[in-house]
Amino acid sequence: MSNFALIDQMALLETLVNGNGAWCATVASECSTGATKPGLEKMAIARSIFGEPIYATPAEHVDIIVLQDQMRQPGDRDTAHLGESETIAIIISRQLRAAFVTDDRDAQRQAALRGIPVYSTWHILKLGVATGHLTSEDFLAAYQTLVDADRGHPPCGRGESSVAAWIIS
Repeated sequence: MSNFALIDQMALLETLVNGNGAWCATVASECSTGATKPGLEKMAIARSIFGEPIYATPAEHVDIIVLQDQMRQPGDRDTAHLGESETIAIIISRQLRAAFVTDDRDAQRQAALRGIPVYSTWHILKLGVATGHLTSEDFLAAYQTLVDADRGHPPCGRGESSVAAWIIS
């Protein structure tokens, strides 16, 4: 969510979610905390996009810990990957027909291994272009902002010409 706040595209996220999104309690809490940071204030509207959070059951908490351990790297803080682990555990445990949006590569890998469709910020922005809710120029401006903030790059790689070709492919 922080990427969408950083590039001032929370409204795009809301449009594309179209009332069909959900989030877990940890992600909701992370967004509330994140909204207090400079440049991320717009994350505060996430609650209006995703509604009340889904809370994990005690049994799901065991799965969350296992998933989090599988994603954790040496030096990670205790809460690293917690929201992602909670989301994956809830989707699996409740057999939800859901897609998972994350830019966390470890979480992407774990979700994909479990058959959960995974999308990144870049895929959502590309969908915005494809549906006419975002111009190619706005995508490229978002690209530059995210790259400058060291928030990764699209799956097509780096370079404006590669990105421009990818968004219309």
